[in-house]
Order: sequence, then structure tokens, then C-alpha cells
Amino acid sequence: VLQGQMDKDTQETIKRGFLDAAKVGTGILHGYLDPTTGLPSTERVHMLEMYIEHLDGLYMKPRSVHRMRFVPREVLKAQFPRYATMIEAAPGASYDSVTRFLLSGIKGRHDDFVEVVESHHLRRGPKHKGRHTITVPSVTLLDEEYQHDVHPYVFLRYRERDFGMWGAGLVESCKHAQNRINELIRRVSRSQDIGSNLVVMVPSESNVRKEEITNEMGLILKYDGPQPPTTVKWEGTLEDLQQQIDLEYQRALLVEGLSQEQVNGQGAGRGLESGVAVRAADDVQSRRLMPMMARFQQSCLEVARLYERLNDDAADEDPEFSISGQIKAGARTFLRTS
Repeated sequence: VLQGQMDKDTQETIKRGFLDAAKVGTGILHGYLDPTTGLPSTERVHMLEMYIEHLDGLYMKPRSVHRMRFVPREVLKAQFPRYATMIEAAPGASYDSVTRFLLSGIKGRHDDFVEVVESHHLRRGPKHKGRHTITVPSVTLLDEEYQHDVHPYVFLRYRERDFGMWGAGLVESCKHAQNRINELIRRVSRSQDIGSNLVVMVPSESNVRKEEITNEMGLILKYDGPQPPTTVKWEGTLEDLQQQIDLEYQRALLVEGLSQEQVNGQGAGRGLESGVAVRAADDVQSRRLMPMMARFQQSCLEVARLYERLNDDAADEDPEFSISGQIKAGARTFLRTS
């Protein structure tokens, strides 16, 4: 049943979240009931949209989670018509608030968009209720009880830290290697600019003037003397610097448990003749990535559990809501998933 609900869009959202995790350390998926259809849905969340207090998320189990995003004013008024006047009076997205989300190049105030904060607070016990709120600077649009024991978010971490909510990604782990490679590339580029220049050697007694030597096609020069002008070229690329760039690149791959063969899409057993050796090489490379793949699989299971909770929420709001699936005994309708 859940496989039918987790359609292609959801699978693409999970892939996008995994790419976020690989790059910046943490990918986030948000599950919600679509305000138009009332059906469970998921969307990718940028890590910079989330705010979790550091001590609250120290052990990756925060009780309060906040998401700030920019929503078109007209869309927000259509979703909350009761507060249309207050939404219209809400200040637009300012340059300061936009730049916090690395949206460079946007200046001034954008009155067509409103800064919206959605918050979830977990209950402190079975006899209590959590809170779910949606606010803009001028009014609280939604304030309701939140009955679940987990947040409607799935966090995908490429590499977990000992403490803290956020994971570590390739950008962080490859930072020093990338800085070193950039420095070497700049030195190679500078060496090429200085040394890789074409030089024309002209005998002083040849009576050839400097301004006569141009890049014109079919150029004819008149000279006197036994030796005509000749060109000399020096290679400005230092071989040891180029080799060091390649070495730093290989080191960065080894830190992540990758090999050049894997990056090139080649098998680990390339160049090996024995079948046992090929399988052993494949097994070693697979084990290097097992912790990361295990976290990815766990995140996929959490997405399935998220859909279960969303199905329950949809059933609470619409008594006629149900999901259908095919089982061995035939078609069956599920009113609730828990």
C-alpha cells in the first residue's frame, strides 16, 4: 500500500534529500497533508530553512523544530482566507532575511512573499499534547494540538557526528584537500602565464624591427644576415605541481573510501585475473560504503512510517478517507495504518 503512495515524485524527493546529505551533511524531507487534495505528500527542505536549538538537538532528538520559508502572499491568503487581512498587512520578505538563505543577487523588499514559520513541539507524555503552529510576523495562522511522538520530518545524514543534530558531508570532509588543490592550480596558472610565452629570437644585425613581427597570416619579413628570426617556447607547467594535484585528488577519494575505478564507473577488480580476487576487491569497496548505505535505508523506512502517520491524520480529518492495496487474498481497503 505504501509503495503505491510513495510514487515517483516521492522517490525523486528522497534522492534529492540524499544528494543534500552527501553535499552538506544533512538532507531533510517534510511530510504533510496537501492543502488542495488532502492527501499525504512530501517535499525536500533546505537545511538552512530549519532552526533547532543546539542543546535541544544535541542527541538528535529535539522536542521543538522550526521551519522558516517564503510563501507567495496570494497563496497564503487562499489557504487561510480567515486571516486574509492580516496576511495582507504582513511585511514582505526583506533583503536581510533573504540573504540568510544564501539567495544572493536579490535586493530590496519583496512584498509578494511573506516569511512563514511552521513549528512542531512534541508532547512530554502520553497524557499531554504537543503543539503545531504556523505563523507570520503579523498573526498566528494555525495553532493546534500535535499528537505524534515524532516530528513530520525525516533527516538523512551522510555521516553522523558524535554530538549535534547536523551531519557531515563531502564538502566538509574534502575542504582541506580542495583548498590545497585550488592553491596548486593557482600556482600552475601563474607559472603558465609567466613561463608559457612565445619568444621570437631576432639577430641584432638582421635589421628586423619589433613592430614588423605580428600574428598576421602570410607575414613576410625581410632580413639581412645568415640567421633568420626563430621562435622559442618554454613550458611553464611544472611537472611536480601537476603530479601533486593528482595526488591530492586521490587522497580526497581515499578519505571517503572511494577509488578512481569507482569514480570512473569501473569495477573494483579491473586488472585482476582471479575470480576470488575480483570478489574480494568488490567486497572491500562495498564495505567502505556500508555505514552510509545503512543510514540511507533507515531513512527510507522512516519515510514509510511518515506516510503511515500522515494516513492516520488524513483519516481523522476525512472519515471517508481510505487507501487500497493488493494482497494475496485480493484487494483490501485500509482505514488506518496503525
